Amino acid sequence: QDEAVFSPIVSATIGVRADAHHATGSANETTFNPKLGIVVHPASDVSLRASLARGYRAPAAIEQFVNSRQGGIPVHPNPRLHGETAWSAELGATATLTPRFWFDAAVFQSTYHGLIGPGIIPDSGIVFQFQNVQRARVRGIDLATKTDVVPRLLDVDVNYTFLDTYDYQFHGPLPYRSRHYVTTSFELLGGLTGIDVQYRSRVSRVLLFPADPRGAITLVDLRLGYLLFGTYVQAKISNVFQERYVDIMERTPGAPRTLLLSMRRAF
Repeated sequence: QDEAVFSPIVSATIGVRADAHHATGSANETTFNPKLGIVVHPASDVSLRASLARGYRAPAAIEQFVNSRQGGIPVHPNPRLHGETAWSAELGATATLTPRFWFDAAVFQSTYHGLIGPGIIPDSGIVFQFQNVQRARVRGIDLATKTDVVPRLLDVDVNYTFLDTYDYQFHGPLPYRSRHYVTTSFELLGGLTGIDVQYRSRVSRVLLFPADPRGAITLVDLRLGYLLFGTYVQAKISNVFQERYVDIMERTPGAPRTLLLSMRRAF
C-alpha cells in the first residue's frame, strides 16, 4: 500500500492484498485484491472521498464445520464452502459545519460473488448449513451526525443506514436484512453516563418460518458510570424495557434485560 499526495488538497491511496486459504475438504484459494482511494479537501473543514476495492473473506471455521442444533434446528457442516469476494465502491463526504456539529454521508454498493449465508439443504426438510449464494448485491446510504448540545454535559450521536439488498439466485432481498437501521446515543457528563437506542425495521425475508409474525425492533440500553479514585465503574442495563423480539435465528428470542457491572482502570 502506498499514499501519493498530489497537492495540498488531493491525495490518493493505492494497494493490493494477497489472500490464501485452505481447509480440510475444500479447495485451495488464492486471490489478489486491489484497492484505490482518493480524498479531496476543498476546505479545511470538508473532505470528499471515493474508493473502489475488491475484497475477499475466507469462510470461518464455524461456518464450514459447525454441527449442532440451534433452537431445535439442525445445522450441518459444509466443508466445500469457499470464500466470498466482492467489488465495493463508495462516495462520501465529511464536514464540520460548526465547532459543535459534525456530519458524514456516504453512498455505497458491493457486488458479491459466492456470498456466505445460511441456507436450507435441498431435499432435507429443515436442515441448515452455510452456503455460497452465487451472486448478490448490497447497496445503501450511511448518514451520521454528532452534536455537542451542551459542552461537557450532553452529546448526541445519530447514525442511519438504508440497505437495499438483492439475491440474484432467489430474485429477491437477502434474508435477515432490515432496510432501515438507526442508532442514537445520548452521552451525558462527558460519556460517564449514556442512553443508547437501536432501531431495526422489519426483516422482509426469512428462510424457515415466513408466516411467523415479525416486526420492527427497538432496543434501549442504559449506561451509568462513575469515576471513583481513578477507576471507572459502570453499570450497563441492556434492553431496559424488556423488548420481546426474534433476532437472526427464527423462533429464538433475543437477549432479555441484562445487567452488566464492570470496572476499568489504566495503569
